[in-house]
Amino acid sequence: MTSLRQFLKIILLSLYFCSLFASSVLGTTLRFVFYNPTVIFSDNEEAIAAIRSLEAWLTKALACDVKGYYFQKESDLRHFMATSQTSFGFFDVRFFIENYAEEKMIPLLIPQRNKKTAASFYLIVRKDSGINKLQALKGKILATTRRGVVNANFFSNIIFEGLIKSEKYIQFKWVDTSKSALMALFYKEVDGILVDAIFYDHTISPKLNFKILFTSQKVIFAPLCLFNENITPDFRARLKQAFLQSDRNSGAIMFNEVLKIEQWVDTDHQAYVHLEHLMRSSNGILLKEPHLAEINDSKLPLQSFPIKIEPEALPVFALSEEP
Repeated sequence: MTSLRQFLKIILLSLYFCSLFASSVLGTTLRFVFYNPTVIFSDNEEAIAAIRSLEAWLTKALACDVKGYYFQKESDLRHFMATSQTSFGFFDVRFFIENYAEEKMIPLLIPQRNKKTAASFYLIVRKDSGINKLQALKGKILATTRRGVVNANFFSNIIFEGLIKSEKYIQFKWVDTSKSALMALFYKEVDGILVDAIFYDHTISPKLNFKILFTSQKVIFAPLCLFNENITPDFRARLKQAFLQSDRNSGAIMFNEVLKIEQWVDTDHQAYVHLEHLMRSSNGILLKEPHLAEINDSKLPLQSFPIKIEPEALPVFALSEEP
């Protein structure tokens, strides 16, 4: 691990000096932000190294000065966005759905992991918890990084697919990152956690006293977002082209590897319409009330209930099309 960090530092120094040369002769500055609490970084050093590598690579690729900012707390992110002009960003899907309209964010590209653009979430409990099926979650405490007006619907409508009204069935402990959630479970501060399946499989040792209680349906990954009023069409095109070729550059590869990304592919707002319906719809839209007692074995597959969509009641991606 030490030798790997030394190698990363050497690469970062090289990229940094390259970026200094590029930025010294260029006047334009693009700022990007990174806030995705579902990502499990080994430590802050790894997160900052990934951001700096991307920053240096984009400074060269876009022929302008690029500055990246990493946030663990949503409150800090919001303060920065309110006081600084941000051109693009990386978020978790919940933050994107909640804020795209107000912040005028447009999806540009979506990451692929394991050759897919969506992945499941795991509900993790301790092996010694005595929790062996979903029925045993009643009244328990789950740590989650998801908050805001759509959080309960994310659990009820998407993760548990209508089987549990999470806000009435489960208590939540809010944490800033998935790593904080894992630590809370390790120290028995909570009874369970919800984590991204890909990050869990790649970063969590099977020797830990954890087990997977439940695997959710697949949830689409959050996009690389543009702040439409803060980036010109020219830089938008350059940014897109750079990320489509990011698997060929060492600075971008470092960022992608930390995030378990194989490549970036085209996307648009239509890819997120169904997810937004589910996250903004009240539980009453589900056509069947959840009866958890009907589930006799937690290993049985859970079927999605039909959803009645009411488009006129939901402001789904009302932004104008890109020019």
